[in-house]
Amino acid sequence: MKSWMSRSSERRIGSGLRRMALALASVCAALLIAGPAAAQARFNRVVIDTTPVADSGTRQLAENIRPMLAAGVMRAMQSSVDPRDRNAPTLVITVKSLQLAAFGGNDDAGPGFRFGGGGLSSTDYLDTVVSVVQGRKVVSSFPLLIHQPSSAAGPWFAQPNEDRRVVQLGDTLGQWVRQKVGS
Repeated sequence: MKSWMSRSSERRIGSGLRRMALALASVCAALLIAGPAAAQARFNRVVIDTTPVADSGTRQLAENIRPMLAAGVMRAMQSSVDPRDRNAPTLVITVKSLQLAAFGGNDDAGPGFRFGGGGLSSTDYLDTVVSVVQGRKVVSSFPLLIHQPSSAAGPWFAQPNEDRRVVQLGDTLGQWVRQKVGS
């Protein structure tokens, strides 16, 4: 079969394709060598601000939930936080409210309560605002509402039930924050 291009044109196209393939291979190799850290957002620290919860009159609750939520977020964001990097932004998570269902552990509420008609909610809520702060300037900010069944942290009768539910909300918060701003 006769080609409509000359041999010199075919050689130029072939060498151009080879150059593109080599460039692509070198970029892929550089990304593999750099690892996932090259594509991650880096933060110098994570701050959990529970001031709105404390201002609502529940100062003790705010003090109790801060370390539980911080632990969950740090487990998820561990690879994205480097305290030595002073130029990296700070990740600030402001907790606006926390609601733990009074009735926990039975998510379908039995046969008489189909489609939630019984009025007994067994959903826990954590309402937050996630902000990326560089110096004194807020670079980006977005609301993040976490809701999950109260039974997500295990059986309601195993104590300390409320602490486990807050820890579970913290783990879920950390996973969502990592997905939104981390790697």
